Amino acid sequence: MSCWGGAQRQDVDDVAFVNAVLDDAGRRAHVDISRRALLGYSGGGMLAYRVMCSPHRPLALVVEVSGSLEVPCPTGVQLPDLLSIHGELDGTVGLTKAIRVTHLGMAPMSVADTLSTVTTAAGCRGRTTADGEGVRLVGWTGCRGGSTIDVQVV
Repeated sequence: MSCWGGAQRQDVDDVAFVNAVLDDAGRRAHVDISRRALLGYSGGGMLAYRVMCSPHRPLALVVEVSGSLEVPCPTGVQLPDLLSIHGELDGTVGLTKAIRVTHLGMAPMSVADTLSTVTTAAGCRGRTTADGEGVRLVGWTGCRGGSTIDVQVV
């Protein structure tokens, strides 16, 4: 069983659900869709990647914390700006190799493989790397549609 086994068995369309939540929030409060963002932590980060790589409502930014890409991301995708945050010592989502997580019944894709897949699919170029105090910053510019991808590893 994967970490989303129940939803998968019930054929729940996660992306349609997120789109419906965004639509509902927009009806209940004034929402500037040019500034709308999505935040996902762990399994929510996996969902954030799933949303980004599928047809979805307009998003300006996605922030993903300790998540991974667990679905195909089609070549030619246009992503919103992405901030990806990971811990160097994370025992669930490895930086350079997948880690088998017994209680989830899966080995989430590594950060390096996730970002390689996503940046290639989105046509990103211009990779930069910088080390700061306690953090490594990696970024890509020139992604399709003008978006950027930034990663912070702490």
